[in-house]
Amino acid sequence: MATTPSSAAATPKAAQTAGRLLVGLFAALILTSCGGSGGGTESVSEGGPPSGGPPAPPDPTSGPADGRFVGTVTMGGESFFADALLTSDGELRLYVGGPDTEGLGALNALLQLSKPASSLQFVGEVTRSTTQISGTGQVIGQDCAPPEVVAFCAKVAEASISLTVGVAELLGEIEVATPGGIEAWSVELGVWRNSSEMPARNLAGQYGELLAEFERDGDVVITIDDAGKVFFQGASSGCTGNGDVSPHLDGRLNVYDVTLTIASCNATHAHLNGAYTGLLTTTASSYWDYDMLLRVWLSTGDAAVPAAVTMLAERL
Repeated sequence: MATTPSSAAATPKAAQTAGRLLVGLFAALILTSCGGSGGGTESVSEGGPPSGGPPAPPDPTSGPADGRFVGTVTMGGESFFADALLTSDGELRLYVGGPDTEGLGALNALLQLSKPASSLQFVGEVTRSTTQISGTGQVIGQDCAPPEVVAFCAKVAEASISLTVGVAELLGEIEVATPGGIEAWSVELGVWRNSSEMPARNLAGQYGELLAEFERDGDVVITIDDAGKVFFQGASSGCTGNGDVSPHLDGRLNVYDVTLTIASCNATHAHLNGAYTGLLTTTASSYWDYDMLLRVWLSTGDAAVPAAVTMLAERL
């Protein structure tokens, strides 16, 4: 369907090996047999194994639920990998990538490391009432380089989201206003507590980009210095990035605000030039791994020239 992302034929990155897949699937099966969901039933350290019992149910008086959520969004009968970050002050970023080939839904214990042929991002603001999260936002297409025709690239779609908060999952739907009418996409997300509950820290280092449209064959290295200054340059796309990363709010959680200007992109990638804002967190490549990657959700906020980029970069 024109409104759904599609997967690429490219081979997944080496970090997502067959062995890791088996481990992730085995872990998911264990969680299923124990009544768990997507690694969200236990508190863990950064990329480490579970270390405690099930978390307490969300406090309905504490405002918007916050944290990291991984699972699926189903559109037109097909499920796609989804990765979301919800801040304590109600900012919501939701990346929708390639097909959910593992078929795990909210039990998804693996990140999708392969680059999809197309993807999208939901950018919204939400509030919480009792056990419900609801709000509005926009759906913005990604991977919009010509000659591909990708939904939501030329014009963003207004959308609303409604989710029910469980102990270990968020379930609900996104209603998207398309030229053909309202589409309802079902959302099934499991809680990932292995990184977002840690405090913010210094991210200085170098990271190899895996996912963004301006990257090809590992030609983008992102540098973050001790002051939080960000820089990268893509040899194939010509795109350069300059910006800043800083802890979100009081830095209590492993969530960061990002501002980034992308410039000098070649003609194929010129639609990426612009000023972006967004969110960042660190993550392991699966719920059970110990490695560290950056997950970044960015958008321009320009309705006239919409653009969004979701990044995933491994520490070098």
